[in-house]
Amino acid sequence: MTGEEIPLAGRILSVADALDAMTSDRPYRKAMPPEAALREIQEMAGTQFCPRVVAALMSALERNPELRTRFGTARPEPELTPH
Repeated sequence: MTGEEIPLAGRILSVADALDAMTSDRPYRKAMPPEAALREIQEMAGTQFCPRVVAALMSALERNPELRTRFGTARPEPELTPH
């Protein structure tokens, strides 16, 4: 099976498992920083990973502050200074 023949659940699990594996310490290597793992997943969209699933992940990260913080993609809030 390839592409859309792979059930959606399998395509989602593939991205989730890869992200978890890349961002977790292993006995043979240290964890990759979340930003680097996300970049790698984006670069592999369309070849190793379903582009729609990767796009949904990135969209969820953009919309959810808790996820952005967990994966190091949160942009610092601007400091408000009194005038």
